[in-house]
Amino acid sequence: MKKTVSVVILLAIGAFAAYSFFNGNMVTGIVSLVVLILAGLYVLGSSDDEKEDEKKTLNVDENSAHSFVGSEGKPDFEQAKKIREEMLKNVKQDDVSLEINAAAGLMLNQDYEGSKRAYESIIIKYPQSKGECIGQIGVAEFFLGNYEKALENYIEAKNNGEDNNMTEDNIWEVCELLHKKSGSSKAVEQYLSLYPAGRYIKKANKLIS
Repeated sequence: MKKTVSVVILLAIGAFAAYSFFNGNMVTGIVSLVVLILAGLYVLGSSDDEKEDEKKTLNVDENSAHSFVGSEGKPDFEQAKKIREEMLKNVKQDDVSLEINAAAGLMLNQDYEGSKRAYESIIIKYPQSKGECIGQIGVAEFFLGNYEKALENYIEAKNNGEDNNMTEDNIWEVCELLHKKSGSSKAVEQYLSLYPAGRYIKKANKLIS
């Protein structure tokens, strides 16, 4: 029974990762893949009742997953590209999705400037996609090391209707990094002003206390 439930959970995580890639959301897609891999390893390692009793729940640390694409390190783009290609093989896409995925492909090829230009072009052609595209431009700026610009883009994405959970994760990540690099509490205070009841409020208050 537990194994069946675990498989259902894995399928749900995989579906979410596919949905994220389909919509061009690289960070969420890659983080979802990390969670999927960790969850899969747990399920494979729990092949008998004794092991299942020893470990009844799987707790994936959000910082470990997010670090796969965060800070100043680089994610495993090659692996992400392979998995993304498989996920998109049999997915029917409209014109907007095709262009967004092309821009996302440039991101995975680490052509960040090219990806930014592609997303900027999409905004002009499809203004309704502005929030999503601005958020991904922020991701490109993040990987380029332009953390202040990344933060500006993330906030603009939030103000243009991009997924609130995603923007909060991105905004907190870059605010925390800016705090570590400068020692200033300005960025963390900015996060608190944007998300006074946010998921990272305890960490934020600890940093500025």
